[in-house]
Amino acid sequence: EGFEKIAVREQTGEKIVKQLCDVPTIQLADPVFLLDRGQWISFAENVKTPLEPYIFVHFLNKPSEETVFEINKLSKRTNTIVLCFSYNYEEYALLEKTIHWEGSPQEYVALIHNASYICTDSFHSSVFSIIMHKKFYTFPRLHLHTASQSSRITDLLVRYGLEKRYVKKGAITEDDESMDWNAVDEEMNVERNILKDYLNEEIRKRS
Repeated sequence: EGFEKIAVREQTGEKIVKQLCDVPTIQLADPVFLLDRGQWISFAENVKTPLEPYIFVHFLNKPSEETVFEINKLSKRTNTIVLCFSYNYEEYALLEKTIHWEGSPQEYVALIHNASYICTDSFHSSVFSIIMHKKFYTFPRLHLHTASQSSRITDLLVRYGLEKRYVKKGAITEDDESMDWNAVDEEMNVERNILKDYLNEEIRKRS
């Protein structure tokens, strides 16, 4: 109650805050959207990544065997290796062509930028896939919490008209439809400007 305003990333979060208190809220984009695609590419431009086509796989919680099976199918269909970033879950042993990669923030961004596909349950891996105009598949997280943590990802995908990138039941569709990245970029620019204006105004009020 001591805050004059609360900024949240998701529409769902805004509803939750309003249920808890009377403090005004504002929905803003995640801070990584402050930089555009070119700036993020420059951030990671000196990083070496595999030369052969690969699927970037990044799961915050261990994926189900069904999910790993679908990634394996995608790898075979597209003749790509599977690059598993950061966490090395035992379920990855079911993959046929795989490498494990530990990395820095620069490597993380570069690997997404140069990937043929991204498979993830991570909010930020989904965000960077959008920023980098990549074909990606976001899976529900298998987590130990009693409440679902998927709302911020589904809110994100709905906001950019990318709901079809959410794999609800473990099966990756074989569609090759193109995504309207121009429309996505326009929406990102609008949200980026709103976020910058908000931050600049808050800093100005306190300087």
